[in-house]
Amino acid sequence: MFNLKEFEENSVLVPIVEKLNRFLNKNKTQKVTKLLEELVSFFDQSELIVEIIYILSIIAEHDIDLITPEIFQKVKTFINSDNDKLRINSIIIIGFTLITKHDLIQANFNDFAEHITDDSKDIRDNIHYFLLELIRKNPTMVNLIKDLLLDGLSIEKNKENILSLLILFEYCKKLNFDQLYRFREISKSLFLSYFDDKK
Repeated sequence: MFNLKEFEENSVLVPIVEKLNRFLNKNKTQKVTKLLEELVSFFDQSELIVEIIYILSIIAEHDIDLITPEIFQKVKTFINSDNDKLRINSIIIIGFTLITKHDLIQANFNDFAEHITDDSKDIRDNIHYFLLELIRKNPTMVNLIKDLLLDGLSIEKNKENILSLLILFEYCKKLNFDQLYRFREISKSLFLSYFDDKK
């Protein structure tokens, strides 16, 4: 699962990653959980954070049930980091957690969705993926982020993300007058830029 070469310069993490590989291959969940607790104990060592969150993001994709509420709460603190890798991997962990653990959505959805206007395209790409999944499962949640979706649509240049935003708008019950006007203006701008690109 983990490529040890990615961690070979880190003497603290290599033995943990080796054990994670072994225990994950043998489905020894309790031992994996203990190793994850050990990993989290290194959160106070800033030089390890990026790699630890990366490891946790791989774990989250593999088996989200291994991400405990305690890990989730600690990971949340990195979603606004200045480090893009740290933010992206935090978003992956939070996104997979919200998709599967519905009791956490209400308290975390808006803060998570705010990253739809992030400067980093990679972060926006991930947010779009998770928002689509979350809204498909909880369609009424989209009504909490209509203005954020408009903000996202006004800055987005990636065609797939624009399409994703338009799909999300299909779930909206109603836009108020200001939102409708803004949607119309942004749509006009998108059409004009599309035809300008075709020239």
